[in-house]
Amino acid sequence: MDPSADHQIPGVDRIAKQLTQYTDRQGNPQTMKDTSHIYGPYLRAIPPQPVGPGQGNTRIASQDAEDVGWIYTPASGQIQANLGITEATAKAVEH
Repeated sequence: MDPSADHQIPGVDRIAKQLTQYTDRQGNPQTMKDTSHIYGPYLRAIPPQPVGPGQGNTRIASQDAEDVGWIYTPASGQIQANLGITEATAKAVEH
């Protein structure tokens, strides 16, 4: 049995709940722990993004928007700060 078969990377519509609530083996979130929802929560709340155009925002989305603090890429499972293209490019050039 492949253990990774039980672990699907969540879509953008579910990632916040999966990080802040209890989940079962299939990743179904709920607020209360029970005998099947034994995983998590991994965060008490989505933290406010500390810098850049998304500063102060907690919303997770797959694309930049005014109210988005975190950019999530479902294909890889990566979450990163919403720094916006220009700021991210400037930071890369600085380093």
